[in-house]
Amino acid sequence: MAVVTALAASSPLGFDRCKRKMVRICISKTDRKDIDKESVKDAIREVQSKTLSIGKATDKYGIKAATLQHRIEKFRQSFEATRTSSSTHTASSPPAATPSVEMVQAESFS
Repeated sequence: MAVVTALAASSPLGFDRCKRKMVRICISKTDRKDIDKESVKDAIREVQSKTLSIGKATDKYGIKAATLQHRIEKFRQSFEATRTSSSTHTASSPPAATPSVEMVQAESFS
C-alpha cells in the first residue's frame, strides 16, 4: 500500500509552490554611499587647477578614478553650458558666472 503525504496530494509535482518561499538577503557589494563630499570637492579643485593629476588625486583623497573622472566631466559640462548661454545674451546683460564646484556637487548629490 502506498503512503500519500499531504504535500504529494496537493500538487501533481509533489510539492506546493505557495508554501515554499525563498528568503532573499540583499548585501551591498559596493561602498557607493561612503563618498566624502568635501574630498570630492577638494580633488576636483586640485585637478582643475592642474595641481594634481586624476591618478594622484584619487590616491590622495581615496576616491575611485572613475568617480572622480565622472564628477570632473559633469563640472566641465555645466561650465560649457553656462558659457554658451552667456554668449547668447546681449552685450548689455552681465555675463553668467562660472559654476563653482559646490554648485555642481549640490546637483550631483541630489
